[in-house]
This record gives sequence, C-alpha cells and structure tokens, in this order.
Amino acid sequence: AMLKRASVLLIRPSTSSIAVRNFYHESREHSINFNKALEFNQHGKPSEVVKLKDYLGSPLPPLGLGEIRVKMLNAAVNLQDLWKIQGNISSSSDLSSVPGDEGVGVVMDNSGDPEIEVGTWVIPARPGLGTWRSFITGPISDFITVRNDIPPEVAACLFVSPVTALKLVRDFVSLEIGDVVVQNGGSGLVAQTVAQLAHKQGVKVISVMRQRGLDEYGEIVERTKKDGAYIAVSEEHINTPHFRNLIADLPAPKLALDCSGGKSATNIARLLGEGGTMVSYGNASREPVLLPTNLFLERGIKLKTFNFEQWLKTATLREKYSNIDYLAKLVAENQLNIWVESFDMWDFQSVFTEMMYPRERKLVFATHKIEKE
Repeated sequence: AMLKRASVLLIRPSTSSIAVRNFYHESREHSINFNKALEFNQHGKPSEVVKLKDYLGSPLPPLGLGEIRVKMLNAAVNLQDLWKIQGNISSSSDLSSVPGDEGVGVVMDNSGDPEIEVGTWVIPARPGLGTWRSFITGPISDFITVRNDIPPEVAACLFVSPVTALKLVRDFVSLEIGDVVVQNGGSGLVAQTVAQLAHKQGVKVISVMRQRGLDEYGEIVERTKKDGAYIAVSEEHINTPHFRNLIADLPAPKLALDCSGGKSATNIARLLGEGGTMVSYGNASREPVLLPTNLFLERGIKLKTFNFEQWLKTATLREKYSNIDYLAKLVAENQLNIWVESFDMWDFQSVFTEMMYPRERKLVFATHKIEKE
C-alpha cells in the first residue's frame, strides 16, 4: 500500500492548541497499545541504517527511585541527529541507540513522587535522551516541565533553537531600539526566532538566506518579513550595489549571527560596524570561517561562539526554566511563531528526504496521537 506523507502543518500561535484534557485517560501500563522506536546500530546514511522497531509486546522498564515514565507526543528532527547517525559528530549515546534530543511528552507514571504530577508535559533537559520513541524512562532531573496550552508540535522544538535565539539576542551585546542585527541561515528556526525577538525590542534584523526557486523563495521572504525581519535577502545579493543601497540609511550592524560558516560568515562579518560582534553558533556548510585581518585591526570587531550543549552543562535549572517559560508564554500569547511540519513516526523516510532540501520549517515526528475533542 502506498504510504501518504503527512500534510504540512504551518502552526502559528493563533492556531487552536490540540485538546489535551482527555488525552491522559489511560491507567498507565494497562492500556498501552502503541510502543515503537526508531533505532540504528551502525553509522551510515539515515535512510538505510535507521529502522522502526515495534515493542508492543515488551514490558516497559520498571521505575527506579526518583524516575518518571514519559509518553512521548512529538519528537523534533535536527541536522545534528542525522550527523550523529552518520558518525560525522561525536555522541555520548551508544552505537545501538535511539536518536533524538528534542521532544515533548506527558508524564505517565511518577512512582508516587509528588515533585512532578502525572499528566504534566515535559521536555528533555539534556541531549541524548533518545526522543524518537513512544516512551522514555529516566530521572526527573532529565526533564523540564512545560505548559500544555500550546501545540505539542511547537513544544517539541521549543528548547534548543528558540532558547539559542534568546541567548544570542540577550547575552552578547546590549541591543537598543534602532540597532541592527545581521544573520545568515535566515530561514532556520533560530534565525526566525531571532527576528521575532529582536523585532519586539525595536531592533532591525537583516536575514540572509539561500536562494531557492522563485515561488518558494518569495514565500519564505514574505513570511520572514511578516515575522519581524526588516530585510530578507539571498546570499547571492548580499554583495550587490542594490543591497548596499538598501541598507545605506541603516546604522552598521552591531551584531552578526553565523550558523553557516564559510563564505556566508565572511559576508555578514564584513557588514559589521566598528566594535561589532560576530557570534558563531553553528557550521552548516562544514567550511572554516575566514575573516579579513582588517576587520580586527581597523574595525575592532570581536568574534565569539555559542554552543547549546556546552551551555546546558553550566546552566542552572532556574535559568533553563526561565528561558522555556518565557518562550512558551510568547507562543501562548500569539507573540512567537514557530513553523513546523509533522510526520507520523512510520513515515520517517519522508522526513530524511525532506531534510536533504533547504529547510524553512521544523520537522517533527508524531510519536503518539492526541484525539481532538
């Protein structure tokens, strides 16, 4: 039978949250009717080495002291997940493992621990939990609670990219009304969130993105500007006289945000004003960042980095909650848009295919279904 791919879910905050009041009506293990996981036991091409395993007949592991059992609702898919499967980056996970660092689930069993209530929504507090599966059992400290009045597809990808965006906007320079930020990877979730957060502060954002087909590029530019970017421009046009005329009446950018590396990083660094700062938080191109010496000698620019996993190691629980609570509040109040596309777990091959092409939305797995009222 032909498998039909899930339709696009362009979820905006104005979309009604999926009803959850009746979702947790099961009596823990007694009504489990779905238990699957996506796994790999060797490095290679994700479409070839990742397999969907069915564990419906297997008992769930017993809970230890201070542990909870989480029924996953949605699990996000990141490039880093695919790189780990391919063996391109190191991972603390065993070779035979379940991928996935992000997701959202509902607490199914808390062993009677009053610290976290059954039915509470939680997201991973650290990478490596393996969210591409139906159930996760682990210490309470591995999870952070999140409000349940936002779409679960959005909650599933609220931690890594949006928190990164929040840190980039808040932590490296003091941005004031009228300041300018330039960023590459403009269609990615971090950049989309940066544009919205900066716009709320009265900061103008120049979002640079890869050229696509006219229809797709036009749609992304329109959406990017609607979500807060002051200027949206392709990589091919950033060095043209037309672009220079476009930004002639703006102050030179105070902050440049780089997730691409390579030539793209060089291009946005050249736009920085005197004393400007560039923060590198990714290297999607897998190419080195090469900056002309005169940017340091004549303009005094500063180069800094941000690594989400390194930040997690030093961040306090209070800081993690502060960031998540703030972002979830913005989503609930229709002040933050996060674009996602949801796929059923069995359709994971379609997700891997989609990840090969330029991304303008976040991809998530539906690991369980929530019935609408």
